[in-house]
Amino acid sequence: MALSKSIQKAQIPLPCELCEIETKIQWKCIDCNLLLCDKCKNKVHSKIKEAKNHKIYTIKEVGLQGDGSGQILDFSDISCKDHSGQVCCLFCKTCDHLVCPTGVTKTHKTHELVEIEKAFMMKKDVLKITIEKLKKQHEDWIKNNEILDTLKETNKLSIDQTQKDIQNQKQIWKQAGDQYATELGSEFNKQCRLKEEAIETERSKVKHFEQHLTNKIQLIEDMSISMDMTKFFEDTKSLDNMKEMPNVNLNQSQLQRFVPGQIVQKIVRIKAIKEYTTELGVVTRIIPFSKNTFWIHGLVPNTIQKVTLQPDSTIKVLKQINEYAFQTARTRNGDLLISDKTSNVKVLIGNKNKLTISKHNVTPYIVKAIHIYKENQLIVGAVKNAHIDYIIPGGGVVMVMDMDGNHEAKYEFDKNNKPLLTDPKGITTTKNGNIFIIDITTEDQRGRVVILEKGTVHNIYTGHPDINSQNHPFKLCSTVATPNDNVIVSDMFNNTLHFLDHSGHLLAYCNTVEDDILLPYSMLCCEPGKLFIGSSIPEIGNHRAKIYEVKIPNNL
Repeated sequence: MALSKSIQKAQIPLPCELCEIETKIQWKCIDCNLLLCDKCKNKVHSKIKEAKNHKIYTIKEVGLQGDGSGQILDFSDISCKDHSGQVCCLFCKTCDHLVCPTGVTKTHKTHELVEIEKAFMMKKDVLKITIEKLKKQHEDWIKNNEILDTLKETNKLSIDQTQKDIQNQKQIWKQAGDQYATELGSEFNKQCRLKEEAIETERSKVKHFEQHLTNKIQLIEDMSISMDMTKFFEDTKSLDNMKEMPNVNLNQSQLQRFVPGQIVQKIVRIKAIKEYTTELGVVTRIIPFSKNTFWIHGLVPNTIQKVTLQPDSTIKVLKQINEYAFQTARTRNGDLLISDKTSNVKVLIGNKNKLTISKHNVTPYIVKAIHIYKENQLIVGAVKNAHIDYIIPGGGVVMVMDMDGNHEAKYEFDKNNKPLLTDPKGITTTKNGNIFIIDITTEDQRGRVVILEKGTVHNIYTGHPDINSQNHPFKLCSTVATPNDNVIVSDMFNNTLHFLDHSGHLLAYCNTVEDDILLPYSMLCCEPGKLFIGSSIPEIGNHRAKIYEVKIPNNL
């Protein structure tokens, strides 16, 4: 019965729902949900007191279409696409499809069916929401386009200014380069002059002694043919005055060759962001374990600790092993390798609490420095004797081993068979494979940085004259490579950090005292612009050495 009424309704024009006579529908009251002719809208509906504020729209505004005469056709001629000759009478919400009586009977009987007009109004509501959404998006995209136009103009201004800045900096760099080249030339000329003077001094010794020998040879030859016995015996006395052969230095070192590098930036400033207090007298090593967790160790007392740096600037000790460690390095699988100045590298495996002997042995040498390169090589700095005679050069060696302890390379002498090292105290590497070695050369811990490239000396850094002098000698403690492939060397005795490029040329330096960092010893640099510094304490017996989290220039 309901289906029959729907079919009938779809096939006759709808009259005005107030007078039920006039079929020329022009209005619809949204609040009453009534279709109105023009007469009823003005003379009947407007006189209803409660309808005074009702919303009334034209048929066109509410989305119903007429044939131009104002008569409502109300979807009566919508042909069914599924059944030829049938007119659609309902809308199936389940299938989102117009249906005829046959379709309802055969397919859509149990589906959710609604009047076509109602479905149409529902679709119109969705379209209204959609168009509002699209209009809002359109407005937003117009704004985005305006923003992009502004960004384009701003970017153009920025490009122009940057190009000007580059040109200005170019002039600054050129002036700095000219000045630096002048300084290098002056220093080189000074070295040349000193070298020539040294060689001339040795030549003078040789020349005078050569003349002395010539005179003695001539005297002996004259004596051998002399017939004057008195003179003969007198001359033999003069042979007792033979001079001892002078010591002549024939091992004059070659002038330091020029290796191209970056222009020195000279003095830079660093900034301590956080400060942590340890239980050690000196933090001789900082090794990363995980985020904010590190292995540290010190000499006073002999302790190895795993610690976490807390947000409140305190230190939480997770593990403590009371063993001596000169240096440490962490393997790819998390084990801790330990140098204790014996011939065997020790290892702390996983969560164990006791050191064991590793596969790495350097007998008859004694291990001092250890460093892991690219996770698959252990580089060891070693010496022949526990007690080092610094008066005699040599005795130090650098060995390269794989992680199974197999020896791959050994660097002890240069191409002239001269000793390379005396006391290799610290080692780090750059990405190009250069090995930076802290080599101590005197008993009071003065030293140098020896840079090896494929086993040969590439460069030697001995400090900077603006920092180091006879009263402030270059005394190295540790070295670390940065993510930018530069190298930092700490000089605790002068409270100085030296920043070198990957060839060993000085880029910059800083006085840590100016930034309230005293006695910098060990370092760790895992990301650009961030450095951890382990310090020492000047007072004997004070086990309160600091670890500083420090901001450094990102380009270093």
